[in-house]
Amino acid sequence: STRTLAEVRVLRQARQAMPLFTAGGLRRGEGLGIQFRDVDVSGEQLRVRVRPNNSRRLKTVRGRRVITLPAAATAVGGMHLAQWIQTERARLTRASLETAFVFTPADAPFDAKARFEIADICLDAVREVTGRPSARLHALRH
Repeated sequence: STRTLAEVRVLRQARQAMPLFTAGGLRRGEGLGIQFRDVDVSGEQLRVRVRPNNSRRLKTVRGRRVITLPAAATAVGGMHLAQWIQTERARLTRASLETAFVFTPADAPFDAKARFEIADICLDAVREVTGRPSARLHALRH
C-alpha cells in the first residue's frame, strides 16, 4: 500500500525520536514534547533541555535537566537528530521557533496529535526488537 506524505513524516519522526529514548533515557512525554527552543546543536553535540511546557508536565522535580548526546549517537537512516532539527527549523518562521514542537505534522507546528502515532511506532519497534509483546518505552530508561 502507498503511504501518504503525513504517514511518511510520522515514520521519519519516529526514527528521529527513538534515540532520545534509547541513548538519552527520556520518558515518552519528555522526548515527544520537546520544543525547538529546548534543543541546542553545537558541533558534534546535541543538547536537549527537558522542562515542563503546555504539552507536558514533568514527573519529578529532578525531571528538569539537560541531556547531552553525541550527534553520532542519534544517527538513524543516514541522518542524525541534529540534522533533522536544523532542517525543520529552516521551514518555520522565526516567531514560531520559540514554542513550536519538534515532532508535529508539517502544517501544524503546535499540534500534539501526531505524537501518539510516533509513540506507537517507537513502541512497536521496541516490542519487535526485544521480543516482548508487553514491553514499554519506559524500559529503555533502565
